[in-house]
This record gives sequence, structure tokens and C-alpha cells, in this order.
Amino acid sequence: MRCPHCRGDVPYDAPSPVCGHCAVILAELGDTVVDPPPARKPKPKPKDGKWLVWACNRRGKVREAQAIGRERGFPGDMARWSPAMVEICVAALRQTQSR
Repeated sequence: MRCPHCRGDVPYDAPSPVCGHCAVILAELGDTVVDPPPARKPKPKPKDGKWLVWACNRRGKVREAQAIGRERGFPGDMARWSPAMVEICVAALRQTQSR
């Protein structure tokens, strides 16, 4: 078992889910509640060229994305596009979709 505060080891037969070190600190602070801290949301990963290839294949938009890339001088292989290039292409695809 892991302590929700410091991720240290907690014995399975321990009376609380907090390790001894964190229990002492919580007691010094006058806190008797041992709720774990809120979980952090993972940072969204930037979408790259491989993701764009997958997304365009799924939606049938590969030719449109390639045409957008050719107009802007992007590499011919969409999988090599940078996250900035992908953002430009996605924005252009969204513009054509809303028309």
C-alpha cells in the first residue's frame, strides 16, 4: 500500500492509510483528517503528425489535410509534421468544415 501524501510504503496491517512520517506531520499541524491530496490532471500531450494521420484516416480527410500541407510547404509525409503544423492543419480543416 502507498501513502497518498508522499507515496511512501505503508504496511498492510497499519491502522490508517498514511505512513508514519506523514501521520506525525499531520498531527503536528492539528489535522486529524487523512484524506489524500487532490489528484493532478495529466498535462495534455501535444498532438503530432502521427496522431493527425490516424485522425484523418478515421474521418476520411487525408487528401484534404495533404492539400493544406502542400499549400503551406509542409513535408510530404504527414507523420513528420510538428505539433505546430498539426494545429495549423486542424484549424484549416475546421474552417472548411464549418462552411
